[in-house]
Amino acid sequence: MLLGGAKFTAAGAYRGMHSSGVAMPLTDTNWVNFAPLKVRVFFWIARHGNTRTRALLHRHGCLPSPRCPFCNEDEDQLHLFSRCARLTPLFAVGSPAAAVAGDLEGVCAALAGALQPHASLVRNSLVLLLLWIIWKSRNRMVFDDVRMRTRCMVAMLVDHCELWLHRLPCRASRRSVDAWLLQLRENAL
Repeated sequence: MLLGGAKFTAAGAYRGMHSSGVAMPLTDTNWVNFAPLKVRVFFWIARHGNTRTRALLHRHGCLPSPRCPFCNEDEDQLHLFSRCARLTPLFAVGSPAAAVAGDLEGVCAALAGALQPHASLVRNSLVLLLLWIIWKSRNRMVFDDVRMRTRCMVAMLVDHCELWLHRLPCRASRRSVDAWLLQLRENAL
């Protein structure tokens, strides 16, 4: 209970934060998009620095080593989403600036910068899509011992984007997403 007898709700807390002018970083990216709910929750966890990376699991005593399954660096969240050597060809296709970002907010800003011509709803969705595919390809290596090459990651990006387009609101431009997909396919070949 709050003062005055009102019940506490998460929605009320978020409303209160926005009305006060204080906004959490990446809130719009997290919630103003057409990504599936599980992807929004994944990003919410990442925004708060709780992505289950090998470094985090090692720190909690769950893994013997914090090393990335792709290279010999510690796999923290920044390494996972921007600094891992396996991402260099993918970022060459999409956004080279993401590879030098200093935090998740910087990675998202670099990815969004490369997607600037798109409306914010579409841009936020594509940023989440890129991060989601990086996470899924990492998990394929960790759990299935499958190392996905850039071409496979781009194919997965295209497949997921085409599925997500069914969730695209009528007010958003499908043409801009189709143009991005075409550019992505051409650059990846």
